[in-house]
Amino acid sequence: MFCFPGLDLDTPLPSGALVRKLTPFVTSVESPGPLTRARALGRTLAGPAIFAGGREGLWHVLAERARELGADVLAGDEAVERLVLEGADTTGVRLTKTDTIYRAGMVVAATDLDVLTRLVPEKQRKAATKVLPTVSAQKALLTLNLVLPERALPRGLGTLALVDAPSLDGGALLLQVGPAAQADQRVLTVCVPAAVGLRAGGEPAIRALIAQVHTALARVMPFTRQHVTLESTPWIDAAHVVAGRAEVAPLFQLPPGAWLGAVGLTTSSPWKRVLLAGRQVLPGLGFEGEVLAAQRAVKVVETTLKKNDPLKTRKPA
Repeated sequence: MFCFPGLDLDTPLPSGALVRKLTPFVTSVESPGPLTRARALGRTLAGPAIFAGGREGLWHVLAERARELGADVLAGDEAVERLVLEGADTTGVRLTKTDTIYRAGMVVAATDLDVLTRLVPEKQRKAATKVLPTVSAQKALLTLNLVLPERALPRGLGTLALVDAPSLDGGALLLQVGPAAQADQRVLTVCVPAAVGLRAGGEPAIRALIAQVHTALARVMPFTRQHVTLESTPWIDAAHVVAGRAEVAPLFQLPPGAWLGAVGLTTSSPWKRVLLAGRQVLPGLGFEGEVLAAQRAVKVVETTLKKNDPLKTRKPA
């Protein structure tokens, strides 16, 4: 293995600095390595930003570009029901609302491997069990969405804030302020690390943690809760999460041999012609890791199918 000088250097921020507690929110790992802290925090502090509308806004941009290149973009309510396998090869996907099979030479899965495994016929699931322990998760991010009048927010809060919370797991709260359905209201999203096992205790256990979050939030925003008109969290209110068909945002535990705390799974999956391009491939690099995983998967598709880059060969209209 070749190692470039400096990759094993940690961030110069003091060990007790509040900013260090930002790491779980900008990466997908529970115990980040030196490369994770230095790179993720360095990039975030150099240019922190959030997308208007969240990932939905980014998805809209990507979907429109895909349509321009001639791809079929399915509606958001058309979920994939299962991968279609013929022998050891994957031939396509089947949707929940139709018997039509969308065939493809390769399938790029931008999702977690444990979620993808549920789309595979039961006989073919054993192949994934050997890989899943490589990137497991005992903790995840709990998000609490609070709708309240804009006037109830402290002046100068802005759109993003990190609050010290010694009483909570992780020691910090991440606050994000976004638009609401009504112009005079805002959505305050509070995010905090929590144990995945908390979900086994059902709604009462989750409500107990939410109460702790409100107590920690009251230290800096003591009059906010009384103005909240609507409160929700995916851990309780998202049907797919409650039913076990989708996962909350995990904080992965990487094996001791993970290179500098950045590398997780490979792009290859346990099934032929299925490539992984989700957050488990390079979890230590956060959103940047997802982009790099997608680029790597596209390169494999181009090489395997001997296709040229459509962005370079397609003539502008």
